[in-house]
Amino acid sequence: MHSGLKLAAVLSALLLAGCSSDATATDAGEQFLDDFQAAEDAGWDVEMLQSLADGLPKSATVTGIADDDGDGVDDDGQVSVTEDGDWACVILPGEARDGNVSSGACS
Repeated sequence: MHSGLKLAAVLSALLLAGCSSDATATDAGEQFLDDFQAAEDAGWDVEMLQSLADGLPKSATVTGIADDDGDGVDDDGQVSVTEDGDWACVILPGEARDGNVSSGACS
């Protein structure tokens, strides 16, 4: 499937799924990682990452999407997710590493 179609399917699923009021930043981080893996063909494309962040529940905030060298690709493949004062660090898969979500902000 074309990566644009994958992204559209992922965002549609996000909009329909919603999130319960007792969700944590780790839950939102895991959702972000799962959605990223569903659209993995795009790699660490900053536009795709921002679209995934925008698709999370409004109570979740994603920071750390950075493209300092202007190549359109996230610089380090890490994002922090906050929700209701709770933090989670999402390590995106790629560059010979597995993806994961851990409690706490990315360092």
